[in-house]
Amino acid sequence: MKKIALLTALLPISALADYSQPSSNTNKKDTLPESYFYLNTGLVEFKKDLPNTLIVNEETTKPNFGLGLGYHINQYLSAETFYRYSETEFDISSQLAIDDFSIQVHQLGAAIVPSTVIFGQSGIEIFAKLGASFAKINTADLINNGKYSSESGGLFEAGAGIQWNSHNDVLVRFEYTNVFADAGFDQAMENTSFDGFQLSVGYSFY
Repeated sequence: MKKIALLTALLPISALADYSQPSSNTNKKDTLPESYFYLNTGLVEFKKDLPNTLIVNEETTKPNFGLGLGYHINQYLSAETFYRYSETEFDISSQLAIDDFSIQVHQLGAAIVPSTVIFGQSGIEIFAKLGASFAKINTADLINNGKYSSESGGLFEAGAGIQWNSHNDVLVRFEYTNVFADAGFDQAMENTSFDGFQLSVGYSFY
């Protein structure tokens, strides 16, 4: 009887001790949604096919820059929102004149990012991206009294890349992106291409 009474007294204490110990099978990434942000730069270039009567003496693509915020819907799919600024300058000439003009592109958009992990526990993954953005395209004449025009519309882009996720929640991403369609512009996107590579560095948080 004494042994039974002693065991009965110890059961609540044992249960309390087991409850207070953290579970070895609980993974923080499995129980909490993971978000991330990043900064990027690269050469996402706006190219324009000019009439044959014009000669492009020089075309200068300035480094683009941007930032983004993402959320992991599950292990294989993320959603992102992003801002990107790009600029290209053209030095052109014709039989009548020489001119310089600049094309500046501001984008605010969202994208879905499917991905898959490769090389086991290395933290390296490959991903694709499909996005849409509201874009404002400014064209500034750098010589003729600063003549300026602006158009707004939608841009649709796709891309792919590789990302490394470190053990201390830092991420590094290298990707290619290409604008494959647009909507709502009058002339800004005529005879143009808009694509390039960019490098991102970011941080994941919970």
